[in-house]
Amino acid sequence: MVSVGTEWINKFPAPCNQKQLSHCDETSQGFGSAMRSRGHTWKFDWGNSNAWETDWRDSAFGGADNNTQGGADSVDFAYLSSHGGAGSNNFVAAFGIQHDKCLWNNREGRLGNWNLEWVVMDTCESLQLPSPQNRWHHCFHGLHMVLGFTGGASDSWWTDDRGWDFGRRAGAGAKLSDAWLDEAYSWWCDDDPVAMACGRNKEDAKNRLYNERITSYFNDIPNSEIRWYWWRWRS
Repeated sequence: MVSVGTEWINKFPAPCNQKQLSHCDETSQGFGSAMRSRGHTWKFDWGNSNAWETDWRDSAFGGADNNTQGGADSVDFAYLSSHGGAGSNNFVAAFGIQHDKCLWNNREGRLGNWNLEWVVMDTCESLQLPSPQNRWHHCFHGLHMVLGFTGGASDSWWTDDRGWDFGRRAGAGAKLSDAWLDEAYSWWCDDDPVAMACGRNKEDAKNRLYNERITSYFNDIPNSEIRWYWWRWRS
């Protein structure tokens, strides 16, 4: 059994000032509920002003991602629903309260150096093609896989069950990349999901991407030993 943490933001008052969203609670909480229905432990669920950028920032940069009351790196599997955007060599996710910042920059993340193995970034551009590894390599410190989107990620009643659908399959032991691509893809809403895994070499990364389940027991790879990333997507 694995531990799960969820965060979501629909409201972005000043000074954070992003466009309001409507369904981020449903995607993240759907995942948490589904995983719990499969017997896993849903440790925390923080939303709107209770979801903080410091929950994702590594302690080396003044964050609290290892906080057992809500740090992303304190659980095995984390799911964040919000706004997001890709830079040339980084990814940022938006939060609704300035604690301490409105934007989490993944260059200040060291995910997996405590516990985290898998993360869903249910945001726009979280794994923006063609080179998502350039934006995420510095963040992989034991993390196995990132699941997200290239281009937009819909905030719609039509797709607000993707967290639940993915969680039901992931929690039952489905191959993670298969489950994410199947359940997060939407032709109607133009959602193009992506899954990316790291490896010690090309074949290791490919094997992990195509075959890892939450029951697989692939070992953690220190950042200095990662030599390859492999990703797949659906469009």
